[in-house]
Amino acid sequence: MTRTRWGIVVLILFVILVALVYTLVFLEISRQPQITSLTTIQKKTFLPILMGTGQALKGAVYCCSTTCSDINNIGAKWTYKYWPTLPNNMCGIEFIGMFRDPSQFYLIPETLKGNPSKIAIINEPEVEEPAGSGMKLTDVITSVHYLRESIPLTITLIGPQFMEFTGQPYSVEDFLKGYNEKYGGPPKNVIPAFHYYGKESDFGAYADNLRNTYLHYGYPINTEFWLTEFGFSASITGMEEIKRQIKLRPWITRFAYFAPRLEGYDPYYTRLINNNGTLTEMGKFYKEW
Repeated sequence: MTRTRWGIVVLILFVILVALVYTLVFLEISRQPQITSLTTIQKKTFLPILMGTGQALKGAVYCCSTTCSDINNIGAKWTYKYWPTLPNNMCGIEFIGMFRDPSQFYLIPETLKGNPSKIAIINEPEVEEPAGSGMKLTDVITSVHYLRESIPLTITLIGPQFMEFTGQPYSVEDFLKGYNEKYGGPPKNVIPAFHYYGKESDFGAYADNLRNTYLHYGYPINTEFWLTEFGFSASITGMEEIKRQIKLRPWITRFAYFAPRLEGYDPYYTRLINNNGTLTEMGKFYKEW
């Protein structure tokens, strides 16, 4: 067989292999159970895309008595805090600030002096204080637009950070629809972010439905998503399932466990670090993730 024919055969085999992998990923994701909290947003069905390696960047939230030693002990590669300006000691890893709510917007000029490449915005606007920022839907829409207009487009905004719980006064879809109606389309250079404290078995369906919502309202097909808060029960099996589901979704490019030292936060939440600084069993698993 000539060299040209060998080349054609190799190319055909490569195309078949890519098609097979794509099909397997699609079938795995599509078989996930559908949960009811986001059924209203399934306007379109978008195929999963093969981007990156499926190796999302592991992080942790810097709050609630968490120290740099804690962050480094669990092997986090990035962290963030609920304040826009950054501390002098940034734990030796990527440290991102956040404009948690409009009361911090006066710090925009000071924050920009630090030349950040990324800034997180608006923490759980639909959730009442103190857990969330407790904002009206109209205020969330205008605040995101204000931040995008006030911060150079070269700086990536991450958020708003929506929670997955039902029963809130408005939803992710309400925000996206309202923003598009007011400003004619989604904001530019913004990475969607979400929090999750639900059942491990529901995570895949929730994440897929959430992504479909953003794509339906104009976000590009290659949009990446960040899981900026999560926590789960004391079940290694459950954590393994979440790890598997994230890896199946290469568009989830970062994840951050909430406050690894905090205790008793939520029925589905387990700390990673004991009071004496040692790792729990979940902490050991997260460190090796």
